Amino acid sequence: MNPARLVVLPLILVLSACAAIGGGPALTPLDGPVMRYTERSARGGMDALVRGRLVLEGDCLYLDGEERYPVVWPAGATWDGERSAVVSPNGAALPVGTDVSGGGGYLSLADVEQVLGAEASQLAQRCVDNSDGEVAFFNNASDAVGPAT
Repeated sequence: MNPARLVVLPLILVLSACAAIGGGPALTPLDGPVMRYTERSARGGMDALVRGRLVLEGDCLYLDGEERYPVVWPAGATWDGERSAVVSPNGAALPVGTDVSGGGGYLSLADVEQVLGAEASQLAQRCVDNSDGEVAFFNNASDAVGPAT
């Protein structure tokens, strides 16, 4: 196991727990093809740059760059099927075909189940399409992702 995961996953779980203490309704982990954290958080996160073009293939939403990654969005992100767009927690529409970037990291399929549960894990398993079997995670903050500049 990658040593960084030993630190990152507990950090994600702690941040999710802290968010739950803050109140507000819990969200479901899926909204159409969008996998998302179920609790809001304003705390920090991982340090990698997560970047790629949004691609929708069936019920799989990918970040496509050198490889394709299913992606986990911040809590509050939604899917707008009429516009084929992810709507970020701060209200920005990110249509399929848009290059996006933000803070986050790349974690294993097992991490998806631990953080988001079985339903999101099943979607991630169907969609994973890269040599490392990983999923892109944006940090769980409303301003963690936006159009790439």
